[in-house]
Amino acid sequence: MSDSHAVRAGLDLEAITHQLQDKKSSKRRSAARKLRSARLIEAVPALLDALKIEVTDRRTWETQYQMVMALAETGSVKALPLLEKLKSMDLEPMVLLAIGDALVRLADNIDHALDEALCFRQPIAEGALRAIAMLRAVPAQATINAILKYCSEPKHAQARFWVA
Repeated sequence: MSDSHAVRAGLDLEAITHQLQDKKSSKRRSAARKLRSARLIEAVPALLDALKIEVTDRRTWETQYQMVMALAETGSVKALPLLEKLKSMDLEPMVLLAIGDALVRLADNIDHALDEALCFRQPIAEGALRAIAMLRAVPAQATINAILKYCSEPKHAQARFWVA
């Protein structure tokens, strides 16, 4: 997509990416929501830079969530290295859920991404399952079996919603 796509989408890309640096979290979150809806790959560098800073403040987890999901919606694999790094950090569960979702959405192999997520922390796994449900993707039978095994454990009962 080009800057002209951003204009057609009704966005001033420069202004919206600049808003990702606003001192108010609500403004940064609003910019991330707009970029999430617009799915602009051109915004990836600004989103990555903003997210690196944002994750240093645990209080802004909602903004972090929107930034991660905006990255997921761009489809850009350039986000994967940062997301892989973030999944091991001590972040709010909803941010980790978004990371699990994004890792699946950006994966070139959803079965591999799901297998990795199911072996990781619960919010990452739940996010991965959410992505599969939202994308209406059908994993390989071996992955389906792994999902069923994962969800059959009582400690993972809340993930059953996404599987159903």
